[in-house]
Amino acid sequence: MSFSTMMAQASVSDAVDILPSWGQGRATFGGVIAALLYQHVHNVVASEQPLRSLTMSFVAPVTVGAVTLESRVVRRGKSVIQAESRMLQHGEVVALMLASFGASRASTVIVAPDVAPVFKTPEASVPLPYIPNVVPEFTRHFDLHWAVGSLPFSANHSSTMGGWVRFNAETGQSQISHLLALVDSWPPSVLQMFNIIAPISTLTWTIEFLANTIDSEISDWWQYLAEADASSDGYAHIGAKLWSKSGQLVAISRQTVAVFA
Repeated sequence: MSFSTMMAQASVSDAVDILPSWGQGRATFGGVIAALLYQHVHNVVASEQPLRSLTMSFVAPVTVGAVTLESRVVRRGKSVIQAESRMLQHGEVVALMLASFGASRASTVIVAPDVAPVFKTPEASVPLPYIPNVVPEFTRHFDLHWAVGSLPFSANHSSTMGGWVRFNAETGQSQISHLLALVDSWPPSVLQMFNIIAPISTLTWTIEFLANTIDSEISDWWQYLAEADASSDGYAHIGAKLWSKSGQLVAISRQTVAVFA
């Protein structure tokens, strides 16, 4: 099942089937989980107000197969709508989302967003190879090319990672659901510091959206850059940004991840 097909299903139904091609070890790719919850809650909110931010908690591993989606509006104010969505599997909650939608307003406070980094071209950058039982299955839906940092498990001392990413089999205009998948398609930047193959798992993820309109197609290249602010006691704290093909900063991401190395 394609990404777009799953999103369409989540827009009209409370039940979605997740196929093995979206796997990530024993669990499902977190970007798909977030995108499904967003698509479902967006349909329930039924408003033209742009999404400003959302926060994810990955409660338990989501396996392939059927999941149930439940969404509701918590509060509908004059300019801001707060909503929540959750995913259940086998009768248990496996993921939670809080989403904030907000109308635009006039303001004298303006801070220009960060400009896009200067990278080598995608063709000159290092592609992520697919290695069975090492590289997650879901990565076959994307092209990831490293321009900063190194590939996972390369014992690199840097905690900064970035490069280019795009869907490789989707077409059409990019939506918020695509951005969620694009940002999360990258491994946590500390994974390049591992000197052995070991797991890593996202606990919480907050992502903020700066653009009311997205000026890119799904198949366009996007620039991504992440840096770990700190890592100790088995937990890493990572910030990341995503820019469109025109250099527009569209998303700011923060993750807390559990490190098992």
